[in-house]
Amino acid sequence: MAPSAFGLHLLPGLAVLTDCHELMGHFPLVSTNVNDGSLPGAVIRFVEPSPQPAVPPEDGFSLLAAAEPQLGWRRIRNSFPPDIELTGCDPMFRARAAETAFRLAALLHVHHHGGLLLHAAGLSDGTGAFVCLAPSGGGKSTLTDLAYGYDSLSDETVAVIPDSQHGLWQAWGTTFRSSARKAPVSPRKFPLRGFLILEKFPVPEAVHASPEILARALLGQAYADAPAFTGGRPEQFRKAAALSRTIPAFRFRFPKESGPTVDLLKQLFAHAPG
Repeated sequence: MAPSAFGLHLLPGLAVLTDCHELMGHFPLVSTNVNDGSLPGAVIRFVEPSPQPAVPPEDGFSLLAAAEPQLGWRRIRNSFPPDIELTGCDPMFRARAAETAFRLAALLHVHHHGGLLLHAAGLSDGTGAFVCLAPSGGGKSTLTDLAYGYDSLSDETVAVIPDSQHGLWQAWGTTFRSSARKAPVSPRKFPLRGFLILEKFPVPEAVHASPEILARALLGQAYADAPAFTGGRPEQFRKAAALSRTIPAFRFRFPKESGPTVDLLKQLFAHAPG
């Protein structure tokens, strides 16, 4: 069953918590009331620096810690809820450490529920959502701002999570942001109507994309920061294949003009399944 909220425990300790609480006020899927009896989506601990080296409890931790040692990684427990531990770090890296910890917590949380965390945008008409796939600079933020009348789930990071109870996939919004002026609605989730593989083009056009094209696009935009904790590429292949078999996809070509782009979106939403 898909989660109803992404609860979070922040354990006090260091000044970096200031950055975390600021992010937490805007973070996706977050319930700031962690005393309501619900299971938190993650536990993020900020502990005092220790002269003892961090001991990786699971394979993969040392690779993650070595990649960004300035963030002060101490421990990652791939339990549910995930448990992430960082030490105090240089003040210039505090906000980055906080955001990285949040993103990793979201990745582990979404993985636990059988979903994918995607470098993607999301647009909703209030009843369902399309998830928009493109690499950096590929038009996610541009389309988000052009889509007048549609809510943004994010122009940077969107989760797709199966709802086994109803046999559907849900698109979960986040408030990770790139350069779009339009702020995401949070926390919101909608039935997943389809995927749009974005292409900037002078004339608006939507062409059905094959399952193979969608699978490649999903794998290209799936976050894979911690493969040792999320099953790596084989697990992503499995989820991408499941999505490609059941969810329609379109190559969405659009100009930098709101009117024609919105008209094309209206057609897609009007004919989307569900």
